[in-house]
Amino acid sequence: MCRRSKGFTLLELLIVLVILGITISFTVLSFGLKTPQDDLKEQGLRLAALMQLASEESILLSQELALQFESDGYHFLNLKDDQWLEIKNDQVFRRRVLPESISVELSVEGSDVSNDEAVVERIYFYSSGEASPFVLTLRSQDTEFSYQLSGDSQATIKHDK
Repeated sequence: MCRRSKGFTLLELLIVLVILGITISFTVLSFGLKTPQDDLKEQGLRLAALMQLASEESILLSQELALQFESDGYHFLNLKDDQWLEIKNDQVFRRRVLPESISVELSVEGSDVSNDEAVVERIYFYSSGEASPFVLTLRSQDTEFSYQLSGDSQATIKHDK
């Protein structure tokens, strides 16, 4: 009679280790390792999409909208009764806070303003389909990387890829 020993073979152990390795690799990749460049690009893409939407909303609703930057973030404004009022009860155009590591440099129609200055600079989106020409640069203090958005008077918004 042939007697069989109890336990696992080397091949069975190797297969289990390979399966565990693949599972752990996918787990690590699913969490993702977000770099400062990724965060900057994500903020830039979100801002470009919001500006494009604001331009389209101003045309569709025949309302004048503006985007205003502050030291810690940005928010959208609506012109009502000759006053610019912050849009408050809207999930899309709500106030947004930028991470502390990101700074904003804005040039609207040729005037340079950084978010550390007291001068209020806005990007306007008119119901006629026009907008304030601008160049906006997001910079990360953690890296040398920057992300640039620009817009012309026809509300065409361009951004880094």
